[in-house]
Amino acid sequence: MTRPAILAPGKIPAELLDELLPGTERLPAEIRVGPRVGEDACALDVESGTLIAATDPITMTGTAVGAHAVWINANDIAVMGARPRWFLATVLLPTGTTEAELRALFAGLVGALERTGAVLVGGHTEVTAAVSQPLVAGQMLGWIERDAWVRTGGLEPGDVVVQ
Repeated sequence: MTRPAILAPGKIPAELLDELLPGTERLPAEIRVGPRVGEDACALDVESGTLIAATDPITMTGTAVGAHAVWINANDIAVMGARPRWFLATVLLPTGTTEAELRALFAGLVGALERTGAVLVGGHTEVTAAVSQPLVAGQMLGWIERDAWVRTGGLEPGDVVVQ
């Protein structure tokens, strides 16, 4: 029986990360710079309208953190009436994390993105002793026509939210 490949502390190896990131042929045309090894930011062409943004870290579970990061951040966009479109993820992994565990995390993240209709456009991945379980901090961006969004801060009992 072979031992699982344990990832070294620091940045994820470029070859492995390049394999896990979606290819540029799968990205919508508005993404001018997307997730690539060596890129620290994305560039998006946005139609006139309103950009809606949300961010949440997933810290209460070590299970399916990639998928949870997508769903929770997509929900924050959707309740304002916008369509989740672009996702950035900071993935911090504890020392001792295996390559298989990283692959599973990305499979859950990418699968959840496919179900929401959003795409990964950037982020950061790292193995660090600063965390004791996988942590994904996600940022979801959505777009909606100008003045068509809904403020959620003033909801009261009895209000109805449709997603």
